[in-house]
Amino acid sequence: MKKELSGKNWLKPYENDAWTRWVPREELAPVFEQEITGDTIYLRIESNGNFNSYGKWICSTDNFPKDRELTFQVDYLAEQVGFESVSIYAVLTWKDNQGNLLARDYVDERIQLEDGWKRLQRTIVPPDKSDCMTLELAFRWTEQGRVIWRNPSVFETNTLKSKRIVRVATTSILSRHNPEENVQAMLHYLDEAGRAGADIVCFTETFNSVWTDLEPEEVCQPIPGDLTRALGAKAKEYNCYVVFSMYERDGMDIFNTAVLLDRNGNIAGKYYKVHLPLAEAEQGVTPGREYKVFDTDFGRIGIIICWDQAFPDASRVVAEMGAEIIFIPTIGHEPIQAIARAKDNGVYVVVSGMYGPESSMVIDPMGKVIATVRTQNPDAKEGVCVVDIDLAERHFTHWLSMGPCLCEPKHIYTNERRLDTYSYR
Repeated sequence: MKKELSGKNWLKPYENDAWTRWVPREELAPVFEQEITGDTIYLRIESNGNFNSYGKWICSTDNFPKDRELTFQVDYLAEQVGFESVSIYAVLTWKDNQGNLLARDYVDERIQLEDGWKRLQRTIVPPDKSDCMTLELAFRWTEQGRVIWRNPSVFETNTLKSKRIVRVATTSILSRHNPEENVQAMLHYLDEAGRAGADIVCFTETFNSVWTDLEPEEVCQPIPGDLTRALGAKAKEYNCYVVFSMYERDGMDIFNTAVLLDRNGNIAGKYYKVHLPLAEAEQGVTPGREYKVFDTDFGRIGIIICWDQAFPDASRVVAEMGAEIIFIPTIGHEPIQAIARAKDNGVYVVVSGMYGPESSMVIDPMGKVIATVRTQNPDAKEGVCVVDIDLAERHFTHWLSMGPCLCEPKHIYTNERRLDTYSYR
């Protein structure tokens, strides 16, 4: 979302000698140029014809609110740059009053502006003990082209950091081997999760028909249909979102479809399972052809289904589309893969499995399993796991990429992908 901010710009980018040039070695120096026109500052960096050219414009200040939420913005225009996410980046560096490095953060929300420029933006609270803030505007690793940076700004946007608590629920239910009884079990555990105050509840892949010895063609339904209406009534009753998977009939096609119901019980979105096991494809199920994310009132979520999690690209695409939580309804039980998908992308992952209560879990962005149905109900053979997560919480690793300081895996993995080297044949 584009933020139009007003008030004091704490960066003071127009002062004389505010910006300095940085290169790792002089022989790699690109071409730098600075221009101030009226109230607009332009900072240019152009490749010197060598792919390895690398340079930054840097501006520092110790005059900024230390305990307030700040929004950073800088516009840029790329010219003849093949991979902008590889060659163009902005970083915030934080130091204490002794000059010790505390943390470094990518400014990485990219927004297309109406005038053809793009904007990098991020809202963040400075780390504790921050005394110096440095904005770095970089250009690297391209044989040609240039970037023009425009009007870097730092504005105060709030008073203090706020939490974004979401109560997520996942389920582990034994198949009753009968579609009607399976649906009744879903409704029962939706009651349980709803009474616990869940904001969103996730069910196992195609649970209404799983292990009933019926073919997808025999159990598929239209959407909307009986199953969506039954679960939608409970979603409305408990004012919660519901994620589940079912076989959907749409004309001649049958899809393994993940459905998101909103708090009013309405269909908020659908996702068709992209990666089909051969056995499922041979049952006449049609694969999906795209990944989707869905905006809720607490944040953006993604859904992948079972076999999708075996392919890291599926989760990566969903995460890069902005998903803060990835839900995985699955008949299988692949905890290593689910944990890897969380850690790979620095996002929460919620799994609803079929192989015992430990197969349904909530995983944090560091790859730690923070709760399972088993941990919350040690003696139960099935049940519900309900846990609060804070989407505003930052998850740090020391020395992950940016030197001897704290940095966030989620932003590191997104910004340091070498898209220019990935070629699938």
